[in-house]
Amino acid sequence: MVLHLEQGTCSSGINLIDVNDYARACYTSDEYLDCDGDYECPTCKKYFRYMSGLLQHAESDNCNETLSRRKSPLAIFLRFLKARV
Repeated sequence: MVLHLEQGTCSSGINLIDVNDYARACYTSDEYLDCDGDYECPTCKKYFRYMSGLLQHAESDNCNETLSRRKSPLAIFLRFLKARV
């Protein structure tokens, strides 16, 4: 879903800038954004250019980060985003 939004092709009008703005606005942002505003995995500290890349990483077997834990900062962000789209 986030990749679709970042591409700017969604009928909702949401685009990459909006996703980045929502990512910064979410109260868990300090757990997945570094001081320069780069996306960073909360678990392994790997950097990503886009939120969609970080989320794909969290869904993969490359790291122990997960979206299935209700209190995961990325799961919280997804609920935050869905409530606004």
